Amino acid sequence: MTSDTSDTQDVPEVADSAQEAAGAKPLGPAGMQAMQGEPALGAPSPPGDPPPPGDWVDRGIVDVPVASLPEPEGINDASDFEKVPPEEMKVGLTRLQEMKPVIDSGEGANTDYWHEFDRQRGLAYPDGYQKVYESFYGQDAIRLDKDGDQYDIVNGRHRVFIARQMGIDAVPARVIEKVSS
Repeated sequence: MTSDTSDTQDVPEVADSAQEAAGAKPLGPAGMQAMQGEPALGAPSPPGDPPPPGDWVDRGIVDVPVASLPEPEGINDASDFEKVPPEEMKVGLTRLQEMKPVIDSGEGANTDYWHEFDRQRGLAYPDGYQKVYESFYGQDAIRLDKDGDQYDIVNGRHRVFIARQMGIDAVPARVIEKVSS
């Protein structure tokens, strides 16, 4: 059995001898999730019949103008940051701006790309670009509920606060939108 070190989680690989003989690579965590019917990170709701009015639809991760977002509640200054210091968030948002052209091109639109990017530069995860990518496109992405023209910040208030302070035009965010009639 081969070992794929590009995955960021310690997940044992599963392959049978027929797969190995055919040169097939075992599935990583994302592949396993897809096989189990879980949506990929940033994937919008599947197409099909339009949802009825009043339902909420996952639009996926899209760039949202910071000016369209409300002022984050309960955040006034650096003393309101507990998990991640504001300076670290500023570094992450600055790196995100460097990363956006590569992400938007599709080449850097996955965590494996940034894992390899960091490895080639000798960057550990806490100091690397993969962490930034996962902070904006992973499970802890900025999450917005959108009802008409109004957004509500469900997750990522601190990132929105810092982005606004830095004059960043748009941030990637998972948008869950209420369907209107």
